[in-house]
Amino acid sequence: MPPKKNQEKKVDAAPQSKQTATAADKPNGTAAESTTATAAASGNASKPDQDAYKAEQDSIRAEIDTLQLKLTAVKDKIGLTSKDGPAADRRAALRAELDGLRSSQGNNKASRSRLLDEIKAIQESVNKRIKDIQAAKQKAPFKTVADVDTAIKNLDRQVESGSLTIAQEKRAIADISTFKRARKTVEGFQAEEETIQKERARADELRKELDDPEAKALSDRYETIKKELDQIKKDGDDAYAERNQLFDERNALQKQISELHDRRRVAVQTYRDSHDRYWKKVNEDRERRAEKYRTQRAAEEEEKRKSIIEEIREEARAPAYQSQVEDCQTLIDFFGKLQFGGAVAAQAVAEVTQLFARPEVSGVPKLELRQVEADETLVARKKKGDDEEAYFVGGKGKAKKGAKQPQQQQQPKESEKNGQLNIPLGTLTALLSLSIPPPASHSEIERAIEDLKTKKAWYQANQARETQINIEKGEARIAQLEAKGLAKWGPTGENGHAAEGEAESVIETPAPEETGAVETTA
Repeated sequence: MPPKKNQEKKVDAAPQSKQTATAADKPNGTAAESTTATAAASGNASKPDQDAYKAEQDSIRAEIDTLQLKLTAVKDKIGLTSKDGPAADRRAALRAELDGLRSSQGNNKASRSRLLDEIKAIQESVNKRIKDIQAAKQKAPFKTVADVDTAIKNLDRQVESGSLTIAQEKRAIADISTFKRARKTVEGFQAEEETIQKERARADELRKELDDPEAKALSDRYETIKKELDQIKKDGDDAYAERNQLFDERNALQKQISELHDRRRVAVQTYRDSHDRYWKKVNEDRERRAEKYRTQRAAEEEEKRKSIIEEIREEARAPAYQSQVEDCQTLIDFFGKLQFGGAVAAQAVAEVTQLFARPEVSGVPKLELRQVEADETLVARKKKGDDEEAYFVGGKGKAKKGAKQPQQQQQPKESEKNGQLNIPLGTLTALLSLSIPPPASHSEIERAIEDLKTKKAWYQANQARETQINIEKGEARIAQLEAKGLAKWGPTGENGHAAEGEAESVIETPAPEETGAVETTA
């Protein structure tokens, strides 16, 4: 996304060029900055290199941080020579802290003596208790309560088993009573041992207090402060001798830091200007492409509209009912041939059948009629009239040489006139489309021909009038299309801001011409 235009106030072109030249002449200028400044001065609208810009900014910030550390060190040295400077404040704070550490160390010494006396008393008490419990354990038959319980369980098990004699059983019962009394003594040993453990733990805690890390930290801190005070005194003496040199060094560092900040501001402004120019060029190119597309689309729509108008006019100027007139004439010719019967009628039917035959499609198997296989012993039944046709009638002699015999098939037979007439499907469909009932026999062919001639005459009589009506309808549709195109695109497509999807709605595909219903005049 292009940056916001009002994020920061833009700099004029003339001051910008001046700042760029100043930054390029400085000794600390980098190659990346020079390249950026040159691109900005030349007005290059290419996309700025963001990675190079970030690298340049990081480099400048690193230089500023380094110089800032040096400047801080120089200022600290200068402060050592002043009584009211940071070094003096630091020295006073260290001395006050040192006095507090001395007081704390005095209190720690008194507390340490008290802890040593308490540890000594606890150690003597523990030694006495250990000697007493060892003497009592030597006299007792058991050392722990678990040993006593085990011995009592063994004796109980022997008594309950019934394997002992009466004397042994009495002795076992007496031993059980003795062991139970001894158990109380052993339990006293355990309580005494727990007391010894507690006193030892108390002694360990007191020893830890003797090794208190806080006291050790106070001692270490005391030594650190003393060393720092000595170093401050030494640095102050050295800085006082180099005071003028430190001032010069401070001023030089401040100047370098100021120059680096100027370089950074110039680089930031240059990058922003290049970024704005790039996105401005991108938007202008995008707008030009959109305008070119809209103009081209308007021209295409105009060309398409002209083509449709020409097609409408051509269709409207075509003679009306021309296809119906041709269909009537074709049917008249067909039924005229069908009147003769015989080979002429068969040929006419074959032509019509072939005309409406379905073409073969590649990849689709051809349909074949099923053939019935007849037995060789069967004899085909003769149709009515076959015997009459086979009957021979003698003529008046030989005809003259070169004279043609009249064709017997030119006139239909009496049986054909009264028989049912089979009309091909295509011819039947054409008759029905003209609202003419198809003939059911040869005797009705003449009536069908007269109906077709009447229908043809009606079409020819109304052809001019219907053609003029079609022309008027076509001109009305053309006027409607031109009005829509003018409202959408203007006279020459200037109004090209219409939506891309709306252009297609201007051109309407002409609907197929609807022929009015033909009135039957027969």
